[in-house]
Amino acid sequence: MKNKIKELIMNPLVIALLSYSAILYQIDAYHDFNSYKILYLIAFVGIYILFKRFDNKTLDKRGKKYALGTSVVLAIILILGRTVKKYLGSATANFINFKNVFLGFGFTIFLIPFIYVLICYLIKFVMNYKLDKKEVINSKKLALYSFILIVLGKIPYLLTFFPGVMTIDSLDIINWYEKGLLINHHPLAFTYFFGTIYKIGKTLFNSGTMGICFYIIVQIIIIAVILTSVITYLNKKGVPKIITYILVLYFSFAPDFGYMSVTLWKDVLFGVAFIPFSLAILNIVDKDKVTRGNYIVFLLSSMMILFFRNNGIYVYILALLVFLLVYFKKHKIIPISALVLVSAFYIITGPIYKMIGVTYSRTAESYSILLQQVGRVYVNKGYVDKESDEYFKKLINTDNLEEEYKTWIADPVKDLTDSTILKETQKDFFKYWFKTFLNNPTTYVEAYLTSTLGYWYPDSAYVSVRESSDTTLEVYDVTQYGIYKKSLAPSIVRRAIMSSTSKNLPLVMMVWSLGFSFVLLILSFMLSLYTKVDKRIFAIYLPLFGLWFTNMIAAPVYNEYRYMYGLVVCNVILVAIPFIYKKVIK
Repeated sequence: MKNKIKELIMNPLVIALLSYSAILYQIDAYHDFNSYKILYLIAFVGIYILFKRFDNKTLDKRGKKYALGTSVVLAIILILGRTVKKYLGSATANFINFKNVFLGFGFTIFLIPFIYVLICYLIKFVMNYKLDKKEVINSKKLALYSFILIVLGKIPYLLTFFPGVMTIDSLDIINWYEKGLLINHHPLAFTYFFGTIYKIGKTLFNSGTMGICFYIIVQIIIIAVILTSVITYLNKKGVPKIITYILVLYFSFAPDFGYMSVTLWKDVLFGVAFIPFSLAILNIVDKDKVTRGNYIVFLLSSMMILFFRNNGIYVYILALLVFLLVYFKKHKIIPISALVLVSAFYIITGPIYKMIGVTYSRTAESYSILLQQVGRVYVNKGYVDKESDEYFKKLINTDNLEEEYKTWIADPVKDLTDSTILKETQKDFFKYWFKTFLNNPTTYVEAYLTSTLGYWYPDSAYVSVRESSDTTLEVYDVTQYGIYKKSLAPSIVRRAIMSSTSKNLPLVMMVWSLGFSFVLLILSFMLSLYTKVDKRIFAIYLPLFGLWFTNMIAAPVYNEYRYMYGLVVCNVILVAIPFIYKKVIK
């Protein structure tokens, strides 16, 4: 009897039906499913053939464990994310209930076999694929043509948003530099890095507008050099010519690189710094030594990661751990230099900043998700004991909370929070936050899931790039510096540029999807573990996981593209690592 049940469960047709039902649930197809949708039937046939032809014996026991573990994680992400997205817009929806938990658990189990089979095929493909050095293109010509094409690909964006994309954050940085203010809400190092280049341009052309344009052009050149280095590196490793050409076109014309290249944000250069940092590590592995040029790249990229975003230090410390554990024996200069940089960071941002009177950001910024959780309790009229209620009502203007609260962004709650009280009573905050959590655990979990959805769920879209209007420039008083906006691009170019951010096209959606990049990170990490790549390479993975984790615990927006840009720009490298650095496994 047991054998018959086992045979039934393992029957390809049964597994295909269960997985198919989970896929329909995940894409929310049941509400409009009918027998006339022939594509649904074709999809089922394809899934059945996939299971019918699959031979589980072609992968070793260790590989099966990696495939199963990864498929469980991805199935949970897809099914849980689908449920959270459905209730994202409602602060009063209690979506952690018996029905959703039951359906979620069941369809997760059903989806696992389908993902497992796909990952098994992926592992076999990676292990069997061989790079061919005959595919290598002339490096100097490739570098020159790639650089030129990447720069040219950014010109339509520069003309469309001339002198560059400027948001409220950008205007703050301009004002703080022009007024000589020492404010570390946006890292002081970036403010004055930008300001120096901006001032040179402003002086050369006697125009604030051209000063901004000059900085954007310098930023485009920096990014083009970095992206070109990725292309030439992969070319030397024997990546097929067709892939190399596709990469050149992708880096040149993909809308995410276009928009970010012309945007005045600290996040842009902070993000692209992960590329030279990663390539420096890969070059150490390749040559088994630290060359002078590679060491300079390592130092410069490390400083950009540390000083161009306030969460960079936490990301870098994870890399430091790998350096101390793995690099000390053969490459002492790397962990020692990293330690010196981290020490310098704390000295500069600590006593030196204090001595020169640097002002820091609001305490509420780093409490975004925690405040969201408390706010959701009040909006849902959850139970808050008297002592906690008295504290929170002093801290937060709860009278306006129900009207202002947004599930996907913490700014309304932060604006209603007294940062001075929070800064002075941080121990009390955690005390009452935890007491309220014990009384409202599901509400806290719901608030957390809606506050972080975009960082782990692929099918989640949000505004990726913003632009300030002429009125905003006047309100923020940057016109006094001679800074104005005027699009120089023809209308047909402007329409094409604006439509490139559409989230309705599947391929374009993946370009802007942080959750998709996170899934790639998981798959690449799993493949690197399985293929036993050099341990030194994990100094790339840990900082990227750290970047993701810092957003998972403190991001004020549920899906802010620029916060995770460092992961997005490393997608190509993450895909390449298992193919290039795999070891032969018997």
